[in-house]
Amino acid sequence: MNKLRVMIAEDHQDMCQVMVGFLKKNFEVVGAVHDGRDLVDAAASLLPDVIVSDISMPRLTGLQAMRELNARGCKIPFLFVTSDPDLIMQEALSYVDKLDVRLELVPAVEAVALGTQYISARARSQ
Repeated sequence: MNKLRVMIAEDHQDMCQVMVGFLKKNFEVVGAVHDGRDLVDAAASLLPDVIVSDISMPRLTGLQAMRELNARGCKIPFLFVTSDPDLIMQEALSYVDKLDVRLELVPAVEAVALGTQYISARARSQ
């Protein structure tokens, strides 16, 4: 059985390495980029099954990158990782709170790959 192909976009190197470490055990991590423009370019060529993206990044935000990919017809599911979920909640997008990455990242990627919205447990408990 083929593993899900996941791409990561995170501008903080340490956080990017943490996410790669958690995800590579269960998925094929096909790329890791550090800004939104590189996210668009890499995703368009790599065509991952799921994109795990920070919101605030240089050159394009994660939301801008998602919109640009969608406008190009590249409908790849996004899972956002953020410490400020307000923007995500307004648009009803899937996300994991950065404080919960260790526990939630893998099941969240699995849910998003199946077309299910994922909302971080931190938000669900409020």
